[in-house]
Amino acid sequence: MILALDIATRMGFAIGELGGEPVSGSVRFGSPDASLWARYNHALRWAVERFREPDPPISRLVIEDQLNPQAFSSKEGADLLYGLPAIIGSVAYQYGVYTIERRKVADVRGLFIGKRGLKTEDAKFAVMRRCKQLGWPAVDHNAGDALALWAYECSLLDHRAVINRLARCGA
Repeated sequence: MILALDIATRMGFAIGELGGEPVSGSVRFGSPDASLWARYNHALRWAVERFREPDPPISRLVIEDQLNPQAFSSKEGADLLYGLPAIIGSVAYQYGVYTIERRKVADVRGLFIGKRGLKTEDAKFAVMRRCKQLGWPAVDHNAGDALALWAYECSLLDHRAVINRLARCGA
């Protein structure tokens, strides 16, 4: 089972077996006005619940690589988006998920929508359109990005399954 996470203030997730149909969603870690520590705590509780007794078991965690810290408008924003992957990844490791990978956004988009350099809003729209073409319901762009990441990871493990699926919908 592969779990893909687009970790942001609202985290997108996608989970599924290689070659199967993924399930996705999103979760916000605390309210927008919650402290950094409250958000970290919410992420910790989510991760423990997700990894403690997973059904089905997770064998691989893939996380979208974070932006350069200078790209953030505030220190708290950078702390949040660097701290959350560390918390979630270490909980996953604690519960036996030893394959934890990071993937670059441009690489994921290059495979999933065929374009690496779109502006953020255009890329999010294209990702959501591709999810719809594939029949993968995404509740928001966070879940859509996680689905794209999940598909990318699957392509690294079994290129044919994902490429064939994307080709059928015009990618």
